[in-house]
Amino acid sequence: RYGGAILGRFSEATEFVIDSADGARLTIDGQVVFDTWEESAGFGDSYGLRTGYRASRPVALTAGRLHPFTLEFRERKDNARVHLHWRS
Repeated sequence: RYGGAILGRFSEATEFVIDSADGARLTIDGQVVFDTWEESAGFGDSYGLRTGYRASRPVALTAGRLHPFTLEFRERKDNARVHLHWRS
């Protein structure tokens, strides 16, 4: 589990992209915006892939405001890995 805060540079919708080997969950401002915790379950996601980039729904960030986040991930088999990227 990782946590911190993201400082909004602009007031606009931001998409968060997560690459994880198995389940992941991202919470921003107390709201779950990305959740593949159950669908991967160590056997692949709903597309039959164990890895791959998946995007969140757009999240409204406010310029100059810190937005607290929590990123959780799990690994059922092999090596653990999670990458978090964002774009607007």
